[in-house]
Amino acid sequence: MPAGTIPLCSLNGLLEGLDQDDREGDALLSVARRHLKMLMETSLELGRTAQLGRVRYARRAEGAYRNGYYERDLETGFGLIRQLRVPRLRRGRLEQRFFERYQRRRREVERFVRALFFAGVSTRAVAEVLEILLGFAPSASTVSKIVAAIDREVAQFHARMLGDDYIYLFLDGLTVTLKEAPVAQKRLVLVAYAITSAGKRRLLDFRVAASESREEWERFLLSLRERGLLGANLRLITTDGGKGVRGAAADAYPHTPYQLCWVHKLRNVAGYLHRANEQACLQGARQIYLAANRRGALHAFQQWKSLWEKAEPEAVACLARDLEVLLTFLACPVAHRRLVRTTNYIERLILELRRRTRLMGAFAHKPSCERLFYGVIRRLNNRWDDRKPLTAFTQNT
Repeated sequence: MPAGTIPLCSLNGLLEGLDQDDREGDALLSVARRHLKMLMETSLELGRTAQLGRVRYARRAEGAYRNGYYERDLETGFGLIRQLRVPRLRRGRLEQRFFERYQRRRREVERFVRALFFAGVSTRAVAEVLEILLGFAPSASTVSKIVAAIDREVAQFHARMLGDDYIYLFLDGLTVTLKEAPVAQKRLVLVAYAITSAGKRRLLDFRVAASESREEWERFLLSLRERGLLGANLRLITTDGGKGVRGAAADAYPHTPYQLCWVHKLRNVAGYLHRANEQACLQGARQIYLAANRRGALHAFQQWKSLWEKAEPEAVACLARDLEVLLTFLACPVAHRRLVRTTNYIERLILELRRRTRLMGAFAHKPSCERLFYGVIRRLNNRWDDRKPLTAFTQNT
């Protein structure tokens, strides 16, 4: 063994000297880190000797020589190894293959930190979580680099090309709270979800907007067009029925039929109903969209109207004024109709986002909001990529 190196000792023997209490928690991790440090330093020294081809103090006319050590910290599965002595050379470069597995460990830690940010954890809380779980907290500069990388990834997501292979487009929005000066402000996150001609689902993009106005939706849809979603193959656009999104969709894709979400419309109808009539009236209204064709749907509406118009005139009028755009989906293939008559799929995303943001109360700022939304959307898109196309698209339609 080269002179000046620390002799190896048995980790098992070292652990045998601990009492039962010391075997648990921080004491055990501390012992593991200390012993791991000795193993690393010895291995690094042996690596330097092997590269030089001679032991300490052996001279050679030419070539590199030992040049002491430098110290560095290293993140490992046992926590942070502090002040690890790393050999160096006077001439040439010392091969550091030893660190490759621990660089992978560093990448694992970075992925973990990214996951925390995607979950909406604050920068300060990230350090606290790592301190508890891994025994060390990343430096402020490390956290800043990770955050900057996430923000660049979000920006790339917003700028990527989309293509024009989408046949159904769904638009909806979610209200969030941002801590903007001087007080917390309500903001709308506009979301676009689509289905390709092959039956693959995709959350296209989102945008944090001041409101759900027509102007905000137009800017959002214009960005989709600029990135390739021209609408040449779009068969239908389904929305929640807000005036802003409805007008913007007509401007951006004037030749694409428009479908009003049945779920949103029936919620509006329910708002006019007496409690005693609610269940029966809504059940009757559902028979309209379950009809086999447009003619059958119109007949079902007339029957429903004649039954409820006197008892619930406002509810009937609410549905009647949007009947035309509620029946657009009937022109689509039968197997697709259940998928396109509502914004249910995008609603599931919004429900998950609401669940994730409810505990937070409010986002610290817009970037933290975007990180969380991007993290959830990326996870869903990856999950859908691994799944087969929607069953409705694998049938003969």
